[in-house]
Amino acid sequence: GIVERYYASAIQMPALVIGQLSSRSNHHLEKMENKWLANQYQEKLRQVSVALGTSIPATLNLEQQSYFALGYYQMGAKLSQEKKERSAAGEKAAAEE
Repeated sequence: GIVERYYASAIQMPALVIGQLSSRSNHHLEKMENKWLANQYQEKLRQVSVALGTSIPATLNLEQQSYFALGYYQMGAKLSQEKKERSAAGEKAAAEE
């Protein structure tokens, strides 16, 4: 998948892959049938873009790679938690009907 393909490059040389991922993400977001979810992911990408700022490092040293990995896994955990919360809210709403 995309993660396996780009993670190793992104953690070492983010400037090399940010543009590639950006163009490919737009293509995949457009193909999503659930437009609400596509918009949610688009907003996450915007937030990451703002956090990156205007200067993308060409390479990351070992400490920076560690921060990258931590951020990656923290974001994954956050997205997973949000998905569980949406699912629980949907189940609760369905049970109340």
